[in-house]
Amino acid sequence: MPSPFVYNSCWMIWCGRESRAYQRDARRVQRTQEYRLQRIVTGNQATWFGEQHRFRQASSVEQFRRLTPLTTYDDYAPAIERIAAGQANVLTAEPVELLQPTSGTTSAEKLIPYTAGLRREFQRAIRVWIGNLYAGRPTVRRGYAYWSISPLAYAQRSTAGGVPIGFDDDASYLGTFERLLLWHTMAAPLAIAECDSLESAFYATLFFLLRCPQLALISVWSPTFLSGMLQLLTAHAAQLCDDVAQGTISRNLPPSLATPCPPRPQRADQLRAILLSDSRSPHWVRDIWPGLAVVSCWTDGPSASYAAQLQQQLADIEVQPKGLLSTEAMVSIPLLNQPGAGLAIRSHFYEFQPVDNAGALTNEETLLAHELQPGQQYRVVVTTSGGLYRYQTMDQVRVVGFYHQVPLLRFVGKGDRTSDLVGEKLNAAFVQSVLEQTFAKRRLTPQSVDLAAQQHAQPYYLLRLVDPQLARAPNLCEQLRSEVETALRTNPQYAYAIDAGQLGGLRLEATAPQHQDGHAPIADSSAGPTLHHGNFKPDSLSLPTQAPHAPRPLGTAGSNGTA
Repeated sequence: MPSPFVYNSCWMIWCGRESRAYQRDARRVQRTQEYRLQRIVTGNQATWFGEQHRFRQASSVEQFRRLTPLTTYDDYAPAIERIAAGQANVLTAEPVELLQPTSGTTSAEKLIPYTAGLRREFQRAIRVWIGNLYAGRPTVRRGYAYWSISPLAYAQRSTAGGVPIGFDDDASYLGTFERLLLWHTMAAPLAIAECDSLESAFYATLFFLLRCPQLALISVWSPTFLSGMLQLLTAHAAQLCDDVAQGTISRNLPPSLATPCPPRPQRADQLRAILLSDSRSPHWVRDIWPGLAVVSCWTDGPSASYAAQLQQQLADIEVQPKGLLSTEAMVSIPLLNQPGAGLAIRSHFYEFQPVDNAGALTNEETLLAHELQPGQQYRVVVTTSGGLYRYQTMDQVRVVGFYHQVPLLRFVGKGDRTSDLVGEKLNAAFVQSVLEQTFAKRRLTPQSVDLAAQQHAQPYYLLRLVDPQLARAPNLCEQLRSEVETALRTNPQYAYAIDAGQLGGLRLEATAPQHQDGHAPIADSSAGPTLHHGNFKPDSLSLPTQAPHAPRPLGTAGSNGTA
C-alpha cells in the first residue's frame, strides 16, 4: 500500500486548481463576489422564495439588496417546515439532500438545508485550506491525520417527509475522490462514530491514535475537545497501553470495530515509558507522536484562553487557527503566515454590518467585501446556494489585514447574545424560554436570575438565584437544577459539549434576598446587568468575556472553525 505521503500529496495536487483560482480571484474581489451572487440568484429565480422576492429583476447587487430584506432563521422556519414535509423548489431549485441540525436562538434546534451547490461551496474553501496547509507545511503530508468534524455518538434520523437529518459521516463535506484519499490517511476510523457512548468513542479514538506513531495532523473544533482527550489519555494510560499491546479495545464496541487489531507490544512499551514515567517530559505529546506538525482548532474569541492552555500542553507543536465556519456557511479560510483567515470569496456572497467595539450596529446599510476597512468590526451576512439569502449569521469579526484584496478576519464573538465557550451556543432568548417555563411549572418567582458562564479549566454554567424559598431547600434546588439542565440539553450543541466533557454540568446557587449584596461579580461574566425582582427577560444569560486582543498562542497564524 502506498505511504500516506502519496495520498496526501495527491490531495494537495487535487486542491491545487482551487488554490490557484483563489489566488487569482484575491486580486479581483468585487468581480468575484458579483459573479457568486449572480450564479445563486439566477439559479433560484423560479423557486417559491425567488418569486416572492422577484429574483428575475435582481440583475445587480444593488437590486438584490433592495428586493431582499436582511433575514434571520425565524424568517425561514415555515419554508423549512415545508422542505421537511417533502416539498421541493421552496428555497432552492436544487433538491435538499439533508437538513443539518444546529443550535437555535428562540428554539432548541435549527435545521439548515444542504444542497449539492452548498456542499460545493464548502468544498471550495476546504480545498484552499488543504492546498495551502499541505504545500506550506510539507511535514503534514508525511503522516496520518485525525479529523473531528461532526459530533460522535448521535443516531441518524429523518423528517416526516423523509429528508435525512444530519450528515452520514465526518467526510460528507468532501467530494468522492477526496473521501477516498482521506480514508487512506485517517489515523482513527469513521466507524468510531457508531460507538454507543461518547466515553467509548473517545477511548477508541485514543486507542487508534496511540497505535499510530506517524500522526502528523490533528484537526478538531474546540481546544477543550483535545485538552479533554489528553486528560482522558492520562487517566487511562495504563489500560490503553495494555490494549495497544494486545490489539483489542476494552470497551463496548460496534461490530465494525470488534475485529482485533494486530498486537503492538513494542509500541506499547514505548508508550509506557512516556506515559507512566514518574517524571513525564514537558514534550510528552511530541514524544508520543514525533511527526505531529500541526493542530488545527479554534483560537479566537472565547476560545483564546483555552487555546493558550492547549498550546502549553503541546509545547512546540504548531497550533493553526480555524477559519470561521458555521453550519450555515463557510466565512473564512486559514492561510499560513497571515494575521487572519481569508474571506472565502469563491464560496458564498457576503455582506457586512459595521459595529462598534461594544457590538452595536453603527450603520443600517451593509458593506461589501471590497469595502471593508482594517481594524474595523463587522457582523457577517451571507447568501448561499443552500437557500439562505442575506442571512444574518450574527458572527462578529475584525479585519486584521488583507491578502491582496481579500479581507483577513479574526472571530470576535457572537453578536446576538449567544454564549459560546466550547461550541455550545446558548442563546439568551432560548435560556429565557427555558427558565420561564421551568419556573412557571414550579410556581417560582425568584427576585434575581443570572445564568453565568464560568471560564475555568473545565468551563461550566452557574445558575444564580435570589429566592427565600430556594435558599432553605437544597433538595428543591437540586430538582430545579436537574430540570433546567434537561431543558438546556434540548440544544444539541450544549448536550454534546456536556457529554464530551468539554463543559461541566450546570450548577445552581440560591441565596436569600438579604445575602444578595454579598455576591461578588463573576470575573469572566460580562455583557449586561444581572436582573432583579423576577424580571429575567433579555439579560438572564451573562456572556463570557471575549478576548479579541488576547495574545495569540505561539505558532499560530489565522482565525476561528473547519475540521
